[in-house]
Amino acid sequence: MPGTRNETLNECAWNLGQLVAGQELDEEHVVRMLYSTARVTGLSENEIAKTIGSGLEKGKQHPRKGSFSKHYDDIDDNEDRKGKRCQVMPDEDTCGHNDDKMMTFKYYYDDTLEGKNEGFEGNLASEIKQFIQEIQAPITNQELDREFGLTTRQQKKYRSVVMTRLEKNKIIRKDKRNPCKWCKVNIDIDFIDLHSTNPDPFTINLPLSLKEVVRLPKKCIIVLAGTSNAGKTALAIEFIKQNLNQKYPILYLMSEMGSSEYKQRVLNACSNSGPSLKEWNAKVKAASISFNFSQTIEQHNPNGFTVIDYLEEVDGEYYKITSHIRDIYDALDEGIALVCLQKHSKSAVGRGGEGTSEKARLYMTLDKLAEADESTISALKIYKAKDYVGRNPNGKEIHIAFVNKGSEIQALFDDWQYCSEKQRQKWIDHYESKIIRGENIVVAIEPDIYFTSKTGKKLRIKAEQVRQWQDKFKHIDVEAELIKISQDSKHKDFLTDRKYFFQLAANLNKKNRAAMNFF
Repeated sequence: MPGTRNETLNECAWNLGQLVAGQELDEEHVVRMLYSTARVTGLSENEIAKTIGSGLEKGKQHPRKGSFSKHYDDIDDNEDRKGKRCQVMPDEDTCGHNDDKMMTFKYYYDDTLEGKNEGFEGNLASEIKQFIQEIQAPITNQELDREFGLTTRQQKKYRSVVMTRLEKNKIIRKDKRNPCKWCKVNIDIDFIDLHSTNPDPFTINLPLSLKEVVRLPKKCIIVLAGTSNAGKTALAIEFIKQNLNQKYPILYLMSEMGSSEYKQRVLNACSNSGPSLKEWNAKVKAASISFNFSQTIEQHNPNGFTVIDYLEEVDGEYYKITSHIRDIYDALDEGIALVCLQKHSKSAVGRGGEGTSEKARLYMTLDKLAEADESTISALKIYKAKDYVGRNPNGKEIHIAFVNKGSEIQALFDDWQYCSEKQRQKWIDHYESKIIRGENIVVAIEPDIYFTSKTGKKLRIKAEQVRQWQDKFKHIDVEAELIKISQDSKHKDFLTDRKYFFQLAANLNKKNRAAMNFF
């Protein structure tokens, strides 16, 4: 009756909460039925939600069994216990629009699940459970229906009951990105035994002296994020080329190349005294796919070297790329995967943001600097190196030229070095001027910086010394500071002929300490 609706709803929720806790009723179903009944009494949505939630939680603190149904705890139990689920439904006599009528409930057997195995020989619940335990990849309800030939509404309803029970028993879980997909829960944990663990890194040859910069452990991710036409594919193929003699298998997964283009790329890589096409074809397994990379690695190459060229996300959902990289990492056993990503020219990392670097032991970016008829010049930068050799290489870069259609890669620096935006632009101007003049781009020679002493003598600081100072004074832009001092020296007399080197070093040290204190 009016004035007692909320109290009645609370009492019903309290009583049913006891049965939910006793595993006699399905909580989701109870809530749905309570809602549908309470709405016709005129209670507001806010009142209904609070009352049902409060009543259920209090009732669940006092679990009890009902005498009106047979409860089953295991979906693989005897035939006489299958399909017996006690549900709560509003009494049809009280579901009208008369607010004066009190809510009542009746209990009944859900006998619609009887005959659930019709059309399927054997124990469907047991078969589904065994199938889920054997598969590795996620699976959808539709795929299960096709696998077991489930076509009727009753069969599909029972399949839903089975999957819900498996989820409750922590055997499966819903996929975070797709609620219609189920994933097997892996609760087996191999705890680390330090005595039997081999600390040796993964055996891999790295181009551009990278092996002297970073160590790569077994089971790790390398990320190469590059701008359009910067040479990602050429560099990825160079990684493969340098490891054709390894004992482990090599897998190349490409999302934008067909077999014809891939063959042409391989022919280019095999030219100039490279490996033969026969050797490449025997060693490298290649496939043109754009999804399911983690499942492919798990099934075909968990312990070898895999190159994914490249990992993309449809419909602009770049935030999912981080999860895909994590899935690829989980699919590895002792192998390594090189994952190529697209990168915006103004961004420091690849599509998907900083999250794409979380699982990477080595994260590199590749930016195109200049382009000629027969070559492309790009900057390869180490964004993140977790286990580096010697001095910290993070933030350093090397400029490379892709020549002969990407079949050859030439380093334009003698070593990895720090390069500010101003320095990079200086190099771009340098490369473009050589291209315009038709000159060959060989090992680059950095311009020195000149100063004027008190006596008017020209003083020089070599580019190599500028790099060393940049390594030492990391909180300032050394080249920019020296250029400023160079300009000032033309108008002010403060540098001596013999001690200018120490004067400049002291000036840089002072500015570096001030920058450290500022931050």
